[in-house]
Amino acid sequence: MSNPPAFTNDDVEEILRIVDQLADVDVKFETADFKLHVRKGLGAAPASVDSTAFVQQKSVVLEPAPAALSAPVQETKTAIPVSAPPKAEAGTIAIRAPMLGRFYRAPSPTEPAYVEIGTRVGPEDPVCMIEVMKLFKTVNAGVSGTIVSIAVNDGDMIEDDQPLFFVKAD
Repeated sequence: MSNPPAFTNDDVEEILRIVDQLADVDVKFETADFKLHVRKGLGAAPASVDSTAFVQQKSVVLEPAPAALSAPVQETKTAIPVSAPPKAEAGTIAIRAPMLGRFYRAPSPTEPAYVEIGTRVGPEDPVCMIEVMKLFKTVNAGVSGTIVSIAVNDGDMIEDDQPLFFVKAD
């Protein structure tokens, strides 16, 4: 039986999304079966991926990435918004993402969401978590008031400073 891979295609895509947000970066990851070197800025050569093994997980076959990427990675968004993008109403304050990553409304899949529409929050109350490369950051409301709108879906990729919630301030 072989060891599970250190990196999956999802991990590599996440790394490339993060690198795409940065101006100058040189990232190298290497395991016995996998090498990833991404350089951006500073007169960098195109990103390269050298993979000698990809694995099968949960009946989904992961395909190897090309040996060299000559064009920037294009992100495709397949999430369907719950409703039209919310707009700030008069008297509301946006709780914004402090960083890019994946948005989660609950601390774990088996627990209830931190907040729902109509929940009263204080400045130190947690409202969501953002995950990037298996690191999680809890986001606090930063304001006292009532949640009037949730701007993103659970599991969505979010950008730095993107509105996450709208709060009617006290």
